[in-house]
Amino acid sequence: MFNKGEMLREANRHVVESRQRVAVEEARAAELVRTGHEDEAITLLEECRDTLRLMERHREVILARSRQA
Repeated sequence: MFNKGEMLREANRHVVESRQRVAVEEARAAELVRTGHEDEAITLLEECRDTLRLMERHREVILARSRQA
């Protein structure tokens, strides 16, 4: 079982990785737009950014809980 410190480190790692994925997908989306696939580009970026927001929210929950302890 993870303790709160481990959970926070893991959540931070997920946020960093998700931000990196968003950056990569932004480049891919730009290529999709150049090739006439704007709808796919928008969908792809929205999904990546949604995932990042979820990771950030999860980290905030962990932080809030650790402050309560």
